[in-house]
This record gives sequence, C-alpha cells and structure tokens, in this order.
Amino acid sequence: MKPFYQRTKRKWVEEIPDGHCGIRSMWRQDTSGEEIANIDSKHIRKGRDKLASALRTHSSSIVNVIEKEYGAGYIASQEIEDQAKRHLDCDASKTCDLCYSVGGFHCLDLIAWAIIETNRAAYMTRMDCKVEVYRPFKAPYAIELKNASPSEEVTVMEYTGNHFNSCIASTKIKDKGVRQTCDMAFCKK
Repeated sequence: MKPFYQRTKRKWVEEIPDGHCGIRSMWRQDTSGEEIANIDSKHIRKGRDKLASALRTHSSSIVNVIEKEYGAGYIASQEIEDQAKRHLDCDASKTCDLCYSVGGFHCLDLIAWAIIETNRAAYMTRMDCKVEVYRPFKAPYAIELKNASPSEEVTVMEYTGNHFNSCIASTKIKDKGVRQTCDMAFCKK
C-alpha cells in the first residue's frame, strides 16, 4: 500500500479500533473545513447522524444504485432504514460491536457518503490490492490499486477486513496532532 500513498500524496492514519473507525475515517476527511486532529465522541455522533440522515434522505437513490447492479427487488428501503437506525442507536462514547460498523448491505453507507459529499467519490482500498469506488448516484465498481488515482477531494479509506484507517490527502494535513498510532486507552473508557 505504501507506493499507493506515495504516488497519490496521501498519508496513512491509523484509526482507533473501537467500532467507530469507519465513521472516524469519513469524518477526518470531511470537507466542512473543520480541522480535525483528535476525533471524539461528539464528532462520531455528528458523523453517525449525518450518515443516518443521508441514508434516509436518499433511500430511493441508494436502492436504484444497488438495483442497477443486481436487479429489481434486490434491496428494500427497509434495509436502508434499519442501517440508519443502527447509526442513530449507537452510543458514540463507547466501544461498539460490529452491527454498528460502517458498511451495511453492499456498503450502502459508502454510497450514501458519496451522495452526501455531492460529486465526491469514496474509495475503499482492500488488502487484495483492489479499490472499490463509490460515486454519487452510480453503481460501485472495483479497480486495481495501481490504477487508482483519487483527487485530493476524494475520501480514501483503507479496509483491512474488519477495520478502517484513513488515507488523507497530504494537502489537507496539518502534521500537528494527527493521530499516527492507535490509542487503546480510548477503548477502555
């Protein structure tokens, strides 16, 4: 993965493995203009609320995106509502289990995130050197890592199979305070 980070001028940031890593990775790369070094439970709550709102607001668009790829009736808006409810029910101040993690059926959270960030894709790098690309209102697709060239506005997340880390555009990083290592003390609170 290191050549990808160097080639795309991104910095890898390890997120805390507390079940909120996906939200933290998304929020750390949000374009709201807020400089975020240490993401706390207030940021996580806002991120989960924002994602739940996007899921609910754009439910029919998300269904259309998934059904274009897999056929009519493949996903119900109730599944999207259930995912939104999980985000709203999750306690942002505590470690949470996998049922609250970012993803959802066919990564509908990443589809919703791309829609929230209008005209911004979300890239999810995988350990098999593939990148899943989520674009607003379009079906996701996979490309080889060596062919991925996200612009600095794109949200890039590394997915290890059960954990997300951030891949932040170096132009958006203020070195002071950006978490480089895991702080397990947070998980014990």
